[in-house]
Amino acid sequence: KRLEVKFSSGNTVFTGISSNLAEDGIFIRTQKGFAPDTTLDIKLFLPDGKISSLKGIVKRTTKSSISALKNGMGVEITEKDKSYLNFLKSFK
Repeated sequence: KRLEVKFSSGNTVFTGISSNLAEDGIFIRTQKGFAPDTTLDIKLFLPDGKISSLKGIVKRTTKSSISALKNGMGVEITEKDKSYLNFLKSFK
C-alpha cells in the first residue's frame, strides 16, 4: 500500500511514500535516506484520515541515480500505535 509518510530525525521533516508495510518494518521511498542505525519519528497518513505515529531504526538505505531503482530506507519499527496495527489487520 502506498501511503504518504513524513519522517524526521531531529528538527527537519522529510516526506516519502510507503511501499512495503509489515508489523515490524516499513520501506519508505524517498530521495532523503538516512544512515543505518538512525532513529526516526514517522507519521503515516492512513486512508481513513488517521495519522499513525511510529518510531523506527534505519536498517538499510538504497540510493541510486537510476530512477527505475527504488531509492529509500528499510526501517525496523520499534514503536507502533493501534491505528497502524488495525490498518495492517485489514489486509488479512
